[in-house]
Amino acid sequence: SQSSGGGALAQPGMVRFLDRCAAEAGVRTQRGLFYGGNSDAAAMHLVRSGVPVGILNIARRYSHSPAEMLDLNDALGAFGILVAASLGFSADTDLSFLPEA
Repeated sequence: SQSSGGGALAQPGMVRFLDRCAAEAGVRTQRGLFYGGNSDAAAMHLVRSGVPVGILNIARRYSHSPAEMLDLNDALGAFGILVAASLGFSADTDLSFLPEA
């Protein structure tokens, strides 16, 4: 299995798609850099000639501990984005690596 210690490179088309889904769901988002951790997307974006990935994280404290904490409103917002994204995929969804014309 391939992996990357440096994390995933979110494909710009996927980022725009997730931003649009968040707006449609009425969810405010905040962009950030994810230091000191990784996700499965780090390996996925390297498969074959590349798989478009976008990462949706929920802000939390004490990650992977018995006392992990988060705001339930953030979790509900993330769920809303995922629902909008799931319903937004179609045969016309363009997630290619080609620059937009």
